[in-house]
Amino acid sequence: MGQLLFGLAKTSRPRQWIKNLALFASLIFTGQLFDKELVIISTKAFFIFCAIASSNYFFNDVMDRDRDRRHPFKKLRPVASGRVPVPTALFTSALLLLGGIILSASINTSFLGMTLLFAFLSYSYTLVLKHVTVVDIFVIAMGYFLRVYAGEAATGYHLSIWLTLAVFSLSLFLAIGKRRSELTLLQTHDGAALKDTRATLSHY
Repeated sequence: MGQLLFGLAKTSRPRQWIKNLALFASLIFTGQLFDKELVIISTKAFFIFCAIASSNYFFNDVMDRDRDRRHPFKKLRPVASGRVPVPTALFTSALLLLGGIILSASINTSFLGMTLLFAFLSYSYTLVLKHVTVVDIFVIAMGYFLRVYAGEAATGYHLSIWLTLAVFSLSLFLAIGKRRSELTLLQTHDGAALKDTRATLSHY
């Protein structure tokens, strides 16, 4: 039981939740960070996006389990290694997705819309878009972008157009950096075949 719980926690990728801190951008750059009520709302929005993101990580690991087993490092993931059964991963994914959507409706309609869009983009990426060269990078960047706009929707405070453009530029930079680091890792690892792990990497 302990091993299963550890596997579930690892598959949820809590270290990736740092990306969701982008939801606090509207508070930080509009000077509302010390508004207790808005901080509570943003914190709630943060955990909702963590749930949606983790839901997709579970789904992604189920869909990619065969490819992950041929990857030098991803083969150790709980689903790929068999420590977390596929039915358990899918049930957890559905639970987190449904819980996140229901909770998002309690903030406001705009935030619910952004949450649904984020979930749709995340699952579309896992199913199709990550296999399309260049498009995959823009989808990753849009994920960061949506987090910022979701924070705006939750609080009602908006960033200037210049900060918005800066956020998008930074998002593209982070997305390209992610692909670059993965490509470098596979190229320097003996016996790693790009086509057996992620075919789009061979085009970068």
